[in-house]
Amino acid sequence: MYRKHLEPYVNDIEQTDNRNITLSLKTDIGFMNITSTHSPHAEATHVQKQRYYDVLHMLAEKYGRHNVHYI
Repeated sequence: MYRKHLEPYVNDIEQTDNRNITLSLKTDIGFMNITSTHSPHAEATHVQKQRYYDVLHMLAEKYGRHNVHYI
């Protein structure tokens, strides 16, 4: 949830899956993207962990090309 004073700066909010959500803000120098993520626990299977990191890599590529991206 974000505050109302940020509303003019919000470009997009995208929930990629049940582990990742990205807030994209308009700034004077371009877009600033903030991704909140929840990684699998230590007992998760290798397949679950690999799928998570594949999605996280895709998000880093999508939002970090020419913009600021915090994960």
